[in-house]
Amino acid sequence: MKNLTSLDLRENKINKIEDLQNLTKSEVINLRSNNIKSIAGLETLENLTHLHLSNNEIEEIDGVDRNRHLIALSLMNNKIKRIKRLNNLAELISLSTRDNFIKKIEGLDNLKNLQRLDLTNNKIQKIENLENLAKLSRLNLNSNEISVIEGLVNLTKLYELELGGNKIEEITGLETLRRLYTLVLGCNHIREIKDIEGLENLTELDLAGNLISEVKGLDSLISLYDLDLSRNKTSEFKGLHNPNLEKLWIRDNPLPKEAKDEIYEKYFKDIY
Repeated sequence: MKNLTSLDLRENKINKIEDLQNLTKSEVINLRSNNIKSIAGLETLENLTHLHLSNNEIEEIDGVDRNRHLIALSLMNNKIKRIKRLNNLAELISLSTRDNFIKKIEGLDNLKNLQRLDLTNNKIQKIENLENLAKLSRLNLNSNEISVIEGLVNLTKLYELELGGNKIEEITGLETLRRLYTLVLGCNHIREIKDIEGLENLTELDLAGNLISEVKGLDSLISLYDLDLSRNKTSEFKGLHNPNLEKLWIRDNPLPKEAKDEIYEKYFKDIY
């Protein structure tokens, strides 16, 4: 047992992490889908790189301070209210705390190697305290309570940004994110497409489920491949001359049949 490098105990009825102190060579531990309430019990596992604790009953992030070589930490679907005690995890690359009760983005300042951050389905109201995460490439903030796009200026390596299912009314704060190729803004309260002209690498744009009445300002997105404008208030298309557009989703818009036929004939694309 002492030579184990990987341990999978998922989907049991474990209430407590215990009797693992001698597994000092362990690199991967999977304890997801149990009844664990505390992370304590992993302090001696200094070689641990991957820790999976999703689908438990954890209320506080505590007990991973000494696991300094962690590169992936999954805490999805627990009862966590605050991000804290992660300062020692300088090697962390991937962190998921989706499906919790987190109200504020905090406690991430020292995670300068972080590349993937998933905070989907929490209670977050503001994008903040991400300035030091210069290596971040994927940020998922879907299904929160965010009303303003802000705090992203320093994240110039970001290529995937998901902000669907929030309370955003205006597209702002994306000017420096020129490497973005996926932008999800579906199911918000956006009325106008603007301030994304400089995102020339964007290949996928999701604006479904908003209040957009006129399609414009997309001509400069020369790499755009997949555009979702379903479930908006769109009755008119202007300036949709994207040479690489292959998927155009426009269902549930008040477009007259003639306009739909014209779009199909002009672009020879699949209209869904």
